[in-house]
Amino acid sequence: MKKKKYKIIFWILGWIFCFPIPLSLIIYRSSLKKEIKITLLVLLWSLILFGVLLDITGLSKPNVVSFFQAVTETRCI
Repeated sequence: MKKKKYKIIFWILGWIFCFPIPLSLIIYRSSLKKEIKITLLVLLWSLILFGVLLDITGLSKPNVVSFFQAVTETRCI
């Protein structure tokens, strides 16, 4: 019982802090064909790495004024 509870705690922490790892394990253990598993895992990790690279380079934060800010600023003038 204690060993099972120990695994559940790490599984929950994995979902909270390292989302891609438990998702990769679920895909790997699924009953899908091997080619589909590999494709899904490559796609998953590619999207994650792409998102991380965008965040590191700052390209994911556009310097654009929102529509609401633009409308309120034009009314004040």
